[in-house]
This record gives sequence, structure tokens and C-alpha cells, in this order.
Amino acid sequence: MFDTLYDADGVRIYTYHSFEVNDKISENLDFFLDYKGNIYAGTAFSLNCVIASMKDTVIDSPFNNYFWAPYTIVIKEFSSEYLIASILEIISDKTVVLEDVVCKQI
Repeated sequence: MFDTLYDADGVRIYTYHSFEVNDKISENLDFFLDYKGNIYAGTAFSLNCVIASMKDTVIDSPFNNYFWAPYTIVIKEFSSEYLIASILEIISDKTVVLEDVVCKQI
């Protein structure tokens, strides 16, 4: 069952995951965006998660020096409020190509 985080003005943001996690390294979730008749998918990581992931990797890990993930946004705090605000900002920023940030579903 999915959880609708936001549904207004032709924008619906939902997820099948929870914001309730036990540690910083788990502060990430997949989300979906229904916008202008299209469905998009992406992943949100908290800044804490990125930092914890890089600090907790072994020295030979490629993630020790950088963090990379496709169709990902990093949000300042791991909460629905920060995710919603970030997605709405991305949508309203006319210099951003939405398909560069989130994956359009077929």
C-alpha cells in the first residue's frame, strides 16, 4: 500500500516506504511523482545518510571518495516536509529538466 505525501494542484507525491528508520544510513526512500499525466520515480537520500554512508565504508570501497546514484535527490532532513518542498521547488524551477532528476516511467 502506498502513502500519499502530497496531492494538490495536479501534483501527487507518494511512496511505498516509511520515514521511520532506526539509523542515519537508512535515511533513504524511493518516491513517485504524478505530474502532468506522467509518473516519475526517484530516490531521496538525507544528507546524514550520504555522510554516514561515506564514513562507514571500508577503505577499498568506491563509495569512500564519492556518492553516486541515478535519479536521486539529497534532502537536508529526512522528512516528508523536506521531500515535498524539494520536489515542488524542482518542478517550479524552469531551468531544471524534470527527466534529469527523476525517471519518467513508461
